[in-house]
Amino acid sequence: MKSHIPATITFICIMAMTVYAQVKPIPAGGKSIYDGPPLKALTLTGKTDCGSAAIVPVTGMPFSEVLRAETTEKVATTYALQLNSRNKIDLAKGDVMLAVFTIRATKASTEEAAAKTSFVFERASAPYTKSKSFTYSAGFEWTTVYVPFKLEESYKPGEAQVNFQIGYPPQEFEIGGFDVLSFGKSVKLEDLPATQPKFTWAGRAMDAPWRIAAEERIEKIRKGDLRVTVTDAAGKPVTGALVSVSMKRHAFGFGSAVSAKRFMMTNDDGEKYRAIILSNYSRIVFENDLKWGSFESSRKSTNINDGYNISNTMAALAILEKHGIEVRGHCLVWPAWRNAPKSLSNYAGDVPALRKTITDHIIDEVSYFKGRLVDWDVVNEVYANHNIIDLIGNGPSGFDEIVEWFKHAKTTDTKPNLYVNDYSILSSGGNDTKHIEAYEALIKHLIDAGAPLDGIGMQSHMGSAVPPETLLKVLDRFAVFGKKISSTEFDMSNFDDLGQAEYLRDFMTALFSHASVDGIIMWGFWENAHWLSNKGAHLYKKDWTPKPAALIWIDLVKKKWWTDVKGSTDTQGSYSVHGFLGDYVITVQANGRTKTVSAKIVKEGTGLTISIE
Repeated sequence: MKSHIPATITFICIMAMTVYAQVKPIPAGGKSIYDGPPLKALTLTGKTDCGSAAIVPVTGMPFSEVLRAETTEKVATTYALQLNSRNKIDLAKGDVMLAVFTIRATKASTEEAAAKTSFVFERASAPYTKSKSFTYSAGFEWTTVYVPFKLEESYKPGEAQVNFQIGYPPQEFEIGGFDVLSFGKSVKLEDLPATQPKFTWAGRAMDAPWRIAAEERIEKIRKGDLRVTVTDAAGKPVTGALVSVSMKRHAFGFGSAVSAKRFMMTNDDGEKYRAIILSNYSRIVFENDLKWGSFESSRKSTNINDGYNISNTMAALAILEKHGIEVRGHCLVWPAWRNAPKSLSNYAGDVPALRKTITDHIIDEVSYFKGRLVDWDVVNEVYANHNIIDLIGNGPSGFDEIVEWFKHAKTTDTKPNLYVNDYSILSSGGNDTKHIEAYEALIKHLIDAGAPLDGIGMQSHMGSAVPPETLLKVLDRFAVFGKKISSTEFDMSNFDDLGQAEYLRDFMTALFSHASVDGIIMWGFWENAHWLSNKGAHLYKKDWTPKPAALIWIDLVKKKWWTDVKGSTDTQGSYSVHGFLGDYVITVQANGRTKTVSAKIVKEGTGLTISIE
C-alpha cells in the first residue's frame, strides 16, 4: 500500500487553519405563511394510531412551548405518519422561502441515538410537486435548523402543505421556534442561513480546555516506564550502547469489526483489506461470523465462498494471532427471536428445552474458541431485544437467566473478559434516560447476583456529535461499577468529511483519556463493507482512498500515541523510556554486536537486562 504520510501532514495543517462559518442572520422582510401561531398549525395525520403529537411547555428556551411528536410504531412509509399544515397566504413561483425550527430528540430506538424527521414543502394535492425535501437527524441537544428553498409553483391559500414526516422507527422529538417565511423576490437564496446535514459540537476548537486535561490523563494512565540495562559477558554495565525501542502493538484495543471472508480474499481488495487491519489495529471483532446463526451456518459450510465458512474464520484467527492482534467474540446471545437462529423458535413452547438449548450453545461456542479470544459479548442489546428473556427469565427482573449465561461462559473458558453490550449509551450523550437506567439496572443485577461480568460495552453508533465532556460524564457514570468499558461498535454517520475526521479525533481522545476504557472498536472501515456506507460512516472509499478520518486514525494510533525512540546507555549501562503501554522490539548495539529481544511496557514499569556477549 502507498504511504499516507504526506497526506496526513497536509490534512493536519488544514485542520489547524480551519475557521468555522457563522450562521447567517435571517434578513428582514420575511412573512409567515400562517395566520396564527405556526406550531399550532401542525396536526398529526396518517396512521395516527401509531403516534401522537401535543403542545407542551418548555423552559430555558427562547420559546415557551414545543410540539412533542412521538412515533410509537414504525409505519410502512415515512409519509404514512406526519405533522401537516397548509399555507394561509398567496405564494408565487420563484418566491424565496425559509423554514426554521429548533429540535431535539427525547427518545430514540435506533443505534444512532437520534430522532429523524423529513421536512417537506409540496403541493397539497396530486401530483404533490415538491419545492423542498430535507431530512434531519436530531440529537438530544437543542439544534436550530434552517431550510432555504425556492417555490416550484404558485399557490393560493390552502394549496400548499408543510409536512414533518415522522414515519420512522419508534422515537420522540420536540420542536419549537417553528415558522415558514416567504421573502418573495426580495432576497437571494444564498443570502439565507442554511443547515447542512452535518454536526458540530461543544469542545471542537483546538484550544478547548478539555483537551489539556485529557492529554494529562493520557500521559498518566496510558504510559509506563521501561529501563533497559546493557551488560557485557562479565555482567558489567556497558556505557554508550545504542538502544532502539520500537513499538509493535498497543496494549489498548484500537480496532475494527472485520469479515473473515473478506479477510481471507486473495484478490487485490483482500490484500488491501488485510494490510489495513494488520498495520493499524491491535484488536478486532468478527462483525457477524461468531453470531449464533452465522456460527452454525459456518460449520455446515464446505465452500469458502459462502458468506460464513468456519475455515475462513479459523484461518483469519490464526493470521491475527500470528500478528499479535487480539480478537473479540460477538455475540453469544442476542435474546430476541428476530436475532436468534430460526431453529430456536422450535422450542418457544418448551421453556426447559429452550433454556437448555441456549446453555448448550454458549458452552459449545465458547469451547470452540477456548483460549483464543480476549473478550466475549455474552448478551447483546437486552433493552430492545428481550422477548426470549421474557419467556425464560428467572427472578423478578428475568435477569437471573442472564447470570447463568455468564457463569456458563466463564466456567467454559476463564480467559476472555465477559461483556454486556448495548447501544444509545454514549451515542445519546446520556439523554436516552430509560434505556440508560435499564442498562445500569442490568449491570447492577449481574454484579449483585455474582455473575462474572468483566466489561461494559457501549456500541457508539454516533448519529450526532456528543461533546467530549459529555462523553466523559457518561463514562464516569458507568465507571462506578468498577468494570472495563469498551466502545464496541464505533462509527459516525451523516458527518461531512472534515467533521467526521475531527469528531473521530475528539471521540478517541476523550475515551483514550478515561482510565476505565479498554478499547475503541470501529464497526467497519471500508465503503464496500460498511453497514452505514450510505451515510458516509466508512473511513476508506471503494477504491481504498483514505478519507480524512482514516488519516487522523493513523496519526493518533501510529504517531501521536506511539513510541519509537533511540538513545545511548548512561554510565550505569541504562537507557530509560516513558512509553505507551504495549508490545515492543528492543535492539541493542554495542562492541560491534547486535541483539534484539521482545518486551512489553506495562503500567507498573518494566526492567530489562540485555547481555551483549
